[in-house]
Amino acid sequence: ADNVKEINSCAFYESAELEVIETSNTVARISSSAFMGTKWSSQHNGDFVSLCGNLLLYTKYENDGQDIYIEDSIRAIGDFAFELSENMGVIHIPEGCTDISEWAFQNSSFKGFSVDENNTSYVTDEQGNLYLKDKTKLIRYAALNENTEFTVPDSVTYIADEAFSNAEYLEKIVIHAKVEHIGTDAFYKTTALENIVVSEDNGMYKSVDGVLFDKDMTMLLCYTNGHDRKSYAIPDGVREVDDWAFAHCEAIEEIVIPDSVERIGSIISCKNMNYSGLNSDREEFVSDIYLQNCGVDYIDE
Repeated sequence: ADNVKEINSCAFYESAELEVIETSNTVARISSSAFMGTKWSSQHNGDFVSLCGNLLLYTKYENDGQDIYIEDSIRAIGDFAFELSENMGVIHIPEGCTDISEWAFQNSSFKGFSVDENNTSYVTDEQGNLYLKDKTKLIRYAALNENTEFTVPDSVTYIADEAFSNAEYLEKIVIHAKVEHIGTDAFYKTTALENIVVSEDNGMYKSVDGVLFDKDMTMLLCYTNGHDRKSYAIPDGVREVDDWAFAHCEAIEEIVIPDSVERIGSIISCKNMNYSGLNSDREEFVSDIYLQNCGVDYIDE
């Protein structure tokens, strides 16, 4: 419509088989998450949707490993810009692109990043992982890197949201004493991950049997979803299990829940987990736990 001035967040949420969207000259703002979950038709022409130097969307969600070159005119990459785009090659970041959302590459896979040496905000390592220029913040691990182990560099104090998501080969991650923040869904869909190792000197986090907790072990943050154990007993004293702490865990069939647990967040895409596997004497508490795409309702995503 000619009088539209703004396209809001989630306006095209999970729209399927889109081919063309035409906007009038009156549109002054498009939310960075306007196209969240959108799947474009194979008939769609053009790879990028951008406005005023902001890259809003990469429209090819099936790729064959080709490199992606961000245009020189792009200054920022918004939330969910590369969401659902799989099997990308190296993503090349130009000199002037100095603002990349932590959620720009949600649920996507790629070989790594290459950043122009004159870019003042970002840098990569030899594996193609993306960091802030001073390497204090790990923004995104190269999801298609075939190495099975990764040690967080000593300079890193902040691990971004979704930093390791879709890293399908990683089996072990080592976190040193200086890491102060691990973001939301940092290990989402790391389906081979068996062991998170945290330095005993870390003041914020702790790992026990490869599972990630806060330092005082009152919150379970991430279960290692690639582990082959079928049963896991949450340690007594844990009060909360974070949302999606159990996600894409193929082997797990039973979670033993102690009376200390007051809240369990959503459990998602655990192939063999049913309500019968939530082992607790508190029936009403168990019935309130949300199993999303699990057990008898499981659909491979």
